[in-house]
Amino acid sequence: MDHDKVTGKRFFYVTVLNVLITITEFIGGVLSGSLGLISDAFHNLEDSLSIVIAYVANVVGKRKNNSKKTFGYKRAEILAAFVNSIVLVVITLMMVFESFRRLSQPQHINGKLMMIVAIIGLVANLVSMLLLFSGSKHNLNIKATFLHMLTDTLSSIGVLIASVFVILFN
Repeated sequence: MDHDKVTGKRFFYVTVLNVLITITEFIGGVLSGSLGLISDAFHNLEDSLSIVIAYVANVVGKRKNNSKKTFGYKRAEILAAFVNSIVLVVITLMMVFESFRRLSQPQHINGKLMMIVAIIGLVANLVSMLLLFSGSKHNLNIKATFLHMLTDTLSSIGVLIASVFVILFN
């Protein structure tokens, strides 16, 4: 079996799962009034872009060196990591601003809907993480994406716990 084809398919599946999580969490966040879900949706949108960038960088990074690129194209993966970091910082700053706005104007949150969407996000993030696990042992770029999916899985657990508190304590 060709490892590159398997890796490409797994990147594709993980990207599709993240796009579905993004759509589900954004709609669920708007309908439930949960900033946690909305921020997680934006984070997953960044993840989708990050996974695509990581995959493209992985493909480009495998190109052989030539007369113009005597060290090859391995730096593409470093640039991809840099771009992904900048996007993540921008989204984080937007969410911090929105959270302060929400603190001054609290909104009602539908905890049950929040919980359902959080469970969907948790399952999809867990599947994404498991899809990348085997490739993470042999490639630093895939390992970084795997670890990103691991932190997203933990984030989904946080949103799930928050939904339990919303249900119990309104």
